Amino acid sequence: MNYKSLFILVLFLLWSGGSTYWYVCKIKGFCNDVQSDKITSPEEKNEDKFSKPLDVITYEINNFQPDIN
Repeated sequence: MNYKSLFILVLFLLWSGGSTYWYVCKIKGFCNDVQSDKITSPEEKNEDKFSKPLDVITYEINNFQPDIN
């Protein structure tokens, strides 16, 4: 393998890694969720999860008006 091909391969790998990082962390925002999960304790997560009311939308048979509980 000559040096030109090796140089192009290294540039391609760097570009691919940077693009993947940018898409996953900056556009999708998955990197911020991972860091916030490490900071909060499991007890805090369960309290937040159960303290919020759940919105449940149900429909009766032959009635197209939603019933939100």
